[in-house]
Amino acid sequence: MAVYKDKKTKTWFVKRSWYDAHKKRHYITRRGFKTKREAEKVNVKLAAQVNDGIDVTRDPVFADYYNEWVKTYKENSVAPNTLRQYILASTHLQHYFGQTTIKSINRSKYQQFINWFGKNHAKSTVVKTNRFYKSCVSSAIEDGIITRNFTDHITLAYNNDKAFKVTYLQADDITRLFNYLYDHRRPQYTTSYMLMLMIVTGLRESEVAGLTWNNIYFSENLIKVEKSWVYSQKDYGPTKNETSQRIVSVPQIMMDCIKELKGNHKAKVFWYPSYKIFPGHKSLGAGLQIALKNLNISAPGFHPHSLRHSQVALLLQANIPIYDIAKRLGHSTTRTTEQTYAYEFKKHRDLMNQKINDALDKSLKK
Repeated sequence: MAVYKDKKTKTWFVKRSWYDAHKKRHYITRRGFKTKREAEKVNVKLAAQVNDGIDVTRDPVFADYYNEWVKTYKENSVAPNTLRQYILASTHLQHYFGQTTIKSINRSKYQQFINWFGKNHAKSTVVKTNRFYKSCVSSAIEDGIITRNFTDHITLAYNNDKAFKVTYLQADDITRLFNYLYDHRRPQYTTSYMLMLMIVTGLRESEVAGLTWNNIYFSENLIKVEKSWVYSQKDYGPTKNETSQRIVSVPQIMMDCIKELKGNHKAKVFWYPSYKIFPGHKSLGAGLQIALKNLNISAPGFHPHSLRHSQVALLLQANIPIYDIAKRLGHSTTRTTEQTYAYEFKKHRDLMNQKINDALDKSLKK
């Protein structure tokens, strides 16, 4: 029998023992039940959990388990910028849940947390952060600590006022921007070259900076993205994720420009020889804004990463299939591409719908 009565306190307690797969014996005691019936219910539950392989002896603090999960599974497998996002997500757990253990959190409590978190964060932030937590809780299930993922089937709450406002360029302005950078390029200053490559490929600035000469295939007009430059560490690191490692085609005009940089460094393509660094986000942003100002293009919120939006706009205008756009940008699914660049896809769909209607009107007109 696993249910006993404490003669001193007059309360009931459960005491169980079992052997694991390695023949090691484990013990667990649960005390403080007012009635025998309460204790028996807990005993039945513990017995079922043990039979199902659940580790009933472990109930870590959720924030602590998350931190250990990040250290074990993410620290050496994601890009530094992504790792910082995982670490930042930990502070939210610590602030809200404190010392709350993972087994004491259910779907309702987690929903309340998301409601709290969403009050001061944009949808994109909530979606990404929730994805981190969901993966962590799935790991806890695999570890045999809990049986259900309390992040499943919750409603994401967010603040639309916190959404990042993206400034878009029209297709003609994108062309003017590229031509301006092309006309004002100088090999000893690689900012213009990096911006031009970002326009025609959609590469992230860290991916552009991470290119070395062995990644440039001049005869085939291709570049191979296999690493990124970690500005904070002044060293190479992994790409954002596995799908970011890709081969991208480059137009001849851009390949000819890249050849002009051969004398700057024997290995690093976009090396800034005068300062012995790569142009960073600040200098790229400044160079971009100077070009836009001289072209009389008003785009105060336009920044280097916005050039990925420009790449999508150019490809959609050329009727490139969504699948190929996703692969070029390094996305694992077309859904990611459509969600991230929803504005460009809506604009393209509206244009296609208008063409369809015009064609039908013309063919059906009496």
